[in-house]
Amino acid sequence: MACETVHDMLDSMDTSEVGPFVCQSSGMTVEREYVCNNVVDCEDASDEYDCFQDASATYVPDVGELLRNYSALSTDSNLYENFVTHHYADNMFGRVVRENPPDWHGFIAYSSSPDYSDLEAVLKLQTGLKLTLFTEQEEYISVYGRDSGARVVIHPPYMTAMPWSEGITIEPGKITSIGIKETRVYRQPAPYGTCVTTTHYETDYGKYYKASACEESCIQDRMMEYCRCVDTMLRNASRCMLLNRTQDTCRQLMYYALQQNILGCECQEACKELYYETSISQSLWPSNTYLKHLLKQIHAENPKTLNINDLESVRQNLIRIELYFDELNFEAITEKPEISEEVLLSSIGGSLGLFCGFSFLTIVEFIQFAFDLVKLTYIRHIFKRLRPVGVTT
Repeated sequence: MACETVHDMLDSMDTSEVGPFVCQSSGMTVEREYVCNNVVDCEDASDEYDCFQDASATYVPDVGELLRNYSALSTDSNLYENFVTHHYADNMFGRVVRENPPDWHGFIAYSSSPDYSDLEAVLKLQTGLKLTLFTEQEEYISVYGRDSGARVVIHPPYMTAMPWSEGITIEPGKITSIGIKETRVYRQPAPYGTCVTTTHYETDYGKYYKASACEESCIQDRMMEYCRCVDTMLRNASRCMLLNRTQDTCRQLMYYALQQNILGCECQEACKELYYETSISQSLWPSNTYLKHLLKQIHAENPKTLNINDLESVRQNLIRIELYFDELNFEAITEKPEISEEVLLSSIGGSLGLFCGFSFLTIVEFIQFAFDLVKLTYIRHIFKRLRPVGVTT
């Protein structure tokens, strides 16, 4: 009978055969769950014989079965065919006896990932970007190797990274977990602010604009213009030499001119900016129990690590980084005008209308007052003329 897993094979046996496995030469018994787990328990290794007969067969989902079971999701058979052909990946754990509780010997033996990262699903751990870095301290050069570690910059893929002025320093012998949170900033252009939407920087270098990158590019442009050399390894141009007094003086002058804002670098903040806030936690790495698995892994991956054979050398030369999102959302900081052009014009029009209305009423009141004053004066004049003269009582 063909069985897809050792577990199925054991279930298919007669009841009399299900029980402890008996070693062929010594008669010692071994629990069935330890048979074919890539760990020799019998002296004659009979518990690891004939383990690849049918039990190692890989699993391929059936398109028709997927269509029947998940018809509520979609009835398009092409969807499931594309899933099976291009997306589904067999975990290759067909020979592992059980998952709960985990058969760790089996999982470790048949892990298809050099760093055993495919075993994280056994514990239902959260995944993310995980890196193991080799610092190669033996390759450090004298005074240039003052510290050991790595500089990590977390930035959008379309931005220029500048680790000499930004980033996080990671020390060896530690596992550093970096949680990131995305933040987006939207600034207002003129007439509300001085941010820029696009500049010659993007046209010249094909990079996403960032004020710090623009400033770095500008000073190197001016240095190339005046000094005929640059002060960076990122440009394919002659480096400014320290022993060349003219070049060194010119180089220092460019930085001084930048501080005095006379270099002509117009590098305002971008109107749209994206960056990541980070939270960091660390612990010692690796543990004593994980050391042997780690050494096996790195020796297979990189021949240069063959001289690393103990915990001390591992903690001096290896760095472990885990990068993940703290939250699957982002924070947006948006500048908005306190008053828009339409509201401003409406307010001005309303105020003018109000003031003009008051002025018109005042003029009418003055006219009415003048008319009443003239009328009163005329009536008094008429009354004096009609009053008899010299009449006494």
